[in-house]
Amino acid sequence: MRHVFEVSTGFGLCGVAAIVEHLDLGAVEDRVLLVANTVLAFEAAPPVHELPEYAPLLALFGRVVHLNDLIAPEHPHGWSPVPGSHHARLATAQLHAACGIDPDEEHVLWVESIQGAASASLTRLFERARIAVYADGLMTYGPTRIGVPDLVGDRIDAVVHLDLVPGLQPFVLREFHPEYRSFPIDGFLDVLRSVGGVDAPPVDGPVSVVVGQYLADLGLLTQEEDAALLSRMIAVALEQAPDRPVLVRAHPKAAAHATAAVVASFTSQGRDVRLLPTRGLVETLFAELDVALVVSCFSTALFTARAMGVPTVAVGARAVLRRLRPYQNSNRMAIVLADLLHLSVPLEAGPAQRPTTDPALIELIAAVTALSMQPGSLEGMLGVHDAAVLALPPDRYALLRRYVSQERLLRLFPGLPAPRRSVAARMRGRAARVPVLRGAWRAARRARTALAGPGR
Repeated sequence: MRHVFEVSTGFGLCGVAAIVEHLDLGAVEDRVLLVANTVLAFEAAPPVHELPEYAPLLALFGRVVHLNDLIAPEHPHGWSPVPGSHHARLATAQLHAACGIDPDEEHVLWVESIQGAASASLTRLFERARIAVYADGLMTYGPTRIGVPDLVGDRIDAVVHLDLVPGLQPFVLREFHPEYRSFPIDGFLDVLRSVGGVDAPPVDGPVSVVVGQYLADLGLLTQEEDAALLSRMIAVALEQAPDRPVLVRAHPKAAAHATAAVVASFTSQGRDVRLLPTRGLVETLFAELDVALVVSCFSTALFTARAMGVPTVAVGARAVLRRLRPYQNSNRMAIVLADLLHLSVPLEAGPAQRPTTDPALIELIAAVTALSMQPGSLEGMLGVHDAAVLALPPDRYALLRRYVSQERLLRLFPGLPAPRRSVAARMRGRAARVPVLRGAWRAARRARTALAGPGR
């Protein structure tokens, strides 16, 4: 049985290495590493198999195939041969030959995200392969965000995921009923320790690490809001331990000048805040240094740090959740879990929320969040959690409402009592049905806004 592993990142390659070490996946010569360099300017960024820190992991595979070289001049993001076309048949033959797959040989295609453009194309082109989906970080816990053809979905046998939230089963591809298997985070951390990565700075004693993200580039925040979020993260790290150095690790895709400007604003005040290089996996720092705190918004690094026993703080997760569009955005589940499972600090001033530790409540909130995102593909879950939601005491129902709006909950759980509308809401509803009153209401609202002034 030949196993073809598609990877695009160092995190993915470390995950595959941990899976190979944990599961019985045949001899080395039967394993193929299929590397897809999916960054937009891939000519300027070496693929993961050419990075020296990951060289030891290549020994786990009998051959390495670079997808970009195979399909040049096309880019993996836009490469999507039409099924049944001459182009698709040629691509399939080319892939089989490059991976050493004989015409009648059984094989398994492992993809790191069924929802990525390159992965989706590969699952269609490897038309005889059984399919396994491996850890896509926190997005694995959310529902499938795209429609997966039955010809692909019916060949998906397993979802093998990193156990970032112990006890919680992923919702991705639930509509195809695959086997869900987790691989232990300890094995993943062992792989991380075996590779190089971030250059650890010369520091004595404990440090705090701030892990930035690239939310402006994803269109979730403006550049100014993204900078404000990073600034808030650093400020929280300094508040938690004023005398501890703060190491800032920006996301490799974030604008370098913007991150440097935020760090410079703190160093100019005499604070010990240092900017780290973006090469390698930030998790390697957790083993090399005495990391006493990790601060981020909803990075996977929060969960790996938590698994290692490092205190964590999620900053601004709820503010980002409110701006997330469309509602089915795959980051939604990651943000909910980050806010729910870590000490959660608001983007602006306000009280922190302590981590939720009740496994049943965590599972219920995750299930309702997934169902609210994709009620069509998860229709088999409709009615399953009604009794549990209806039985929630007020404080726990308020926590659920933090992540799923009352309107969506009423649609999912018809047995919920409808909230009593305020007098103002009833007046607005009546005014909306009468043209004269509707105009007067809007004029009054404009007048109030004008009187309040720009500082409102």
